[in-house]
Amino acid sequence: MSDPNHAVAALRAYGETELVDGIEAFIRHPLADQTELLQSLGVSMNDCQSVDLYFVYGNDLHFMSISAGHSNTSINHFQKPDAAYPSSFYCRIASKLISRDALIAGLRLAKEILDRPSVPYSVDFDGDE
Repeated sequence: MSDPNHAVAALRAYGETELVDGIEAFIRHPLADQTELLQSLGVSMNDCQSVDLYFVYGNDLHFMSISAGHSNTSINHFQKPDAAYPSSFYCRIASKLISRDALIAGLRLAKEILDRPSVPYSVDFDGDE
């Protein structure tokens, strides 16, 4: 995309966005620690085992998927320069639920990866800060 205003507009087309650790994001599923929202939806916090989000960092829109309940915790980064989202991140966490802390940990690592594009990544991280 290369235009930050275009990336933010594309993100906001999905719906209401929020700032997560200084990054504008659209989160597609509720998190385990959003108790009031979960109650209003009739959803148990135990159902919060995955979350997808789109976020703007730099001048581009990126995608991240986080899933819980794995035996190890890791993140994989895939670059697709000609795609709508030039970077996709797939996080697997050992925690049983997806909380805001896990989301923030994943976004912080994604920022680090995007800031150092020449370094190949498939690393372990602690999603339970």
